[in-house]
Amino acid sequence: MSETGFVFLEPDAHLTPAEVERFLNLLNNEIARAQQNLRRARVRELEAKKIYARERDRLLLSAECPNVGRASGDVTVAERDAWVNTRIDDELWIYKTAKVEREDAESYVWAIKDQIEVLRSIGVLARQAFDMSGRTR
Repeated sequence: MSETGFVFLEPDAHLTPAEVERFLNLLNNEIARAQQNLRRARVRELEAKKIYARERDRLLLSAECPNVGRASGDVTVAERDAWVNTRIDDELWIYKTAKVEREDAESYVWAIKDQIEVLRSIGVLARQAFDMSGRTR
């Protein structure tokens, strides 16, 4: 088992059904840890989005916020959004970073689940090989 929870096996490794079961148990525990990390990442993202949205709304409602329109002196929506975002750059990047971290945590949960499916297939093959050879598990 590596630090990331993935099991790296040699291409010519022959696992017994008991070894496969052991690896499945380890991966099951890793899924539990990964899901806890995902929950924490979701909370951090939500908190960061809340702070960003509050500051964005405050600026949008401020008297200094440029007017969007077609009249002289007005700006486009993109220009107004750029004006807002330059004033809350830290909040924006904290939110974007938290979002990427949550997406990474989700990807990791799915990668572990995919690895379990691969290991289950290896387990089926290991059981078949043991059954064919007449060996016990």
